Amino acid sequence: MRLPILPYGQFQKLNQSAESAKELVKPIDFIFSKKIFRDIPITITAGKHGWVGPERSLHIKDEISVMTQLHEAFHYFMCEPERLRFDDFGLGWGSESFGLEAVKRETSPWLAKAEEEAVCVLTICAAKQLRIPMHAIINEMNYASMGDATQDEYTSNIEFIKSRNLECFGFKMEFPPIG
Repeated sequence: MRLPILPYGQFQKLNQSAESAKELVKPIDFIFSKKIFRDIPITITAGKHGWVGPERSLHIKDEISVMTQLHEAFHYFMCEPERLRFDDFGLGWGSESFGLEAVKRETSPWLAKAEEEAVCVLTICAAKQLRIPMHAIINEMNYASMGDATQDEYTSNIEFIKSRNLECFGFKMEFPPIG
């Protein structure tokens, strides 16, 4: 999958181009039927959602939004392999608790924050590439407070994304010039 990371100015314009609205696109097969996402081990569930380390499976609620599916998929791609044994990729309790009892953080607070922000950038850029409706993308930006990111913060997110070698999963990454 070609995945162009938007230049900072275009990323900021997304935040200004539409008002937040309720997301309407929700079919579970939309994301996980795409070739690049097929190798992620998933379990469709009516209950909790998130990565379950001991099962090595991403639990996805059948009614969960496409943007949340995409977001969780990018957590899988960004996770260091040794953290796959931990619930919630070892990042600690997420903002949308997925039903597991207190999820222990197995990373530094800095790494958890950096990875969460990078996942949000990837989710937004992939959603644009997949032609997910703009209002859904705006909801993700609002959720992640990414509309307020400075250019330096956005550049740090891009550098972090580069450090994870997403090409090994089949992504054809395209990064904007920095500066």
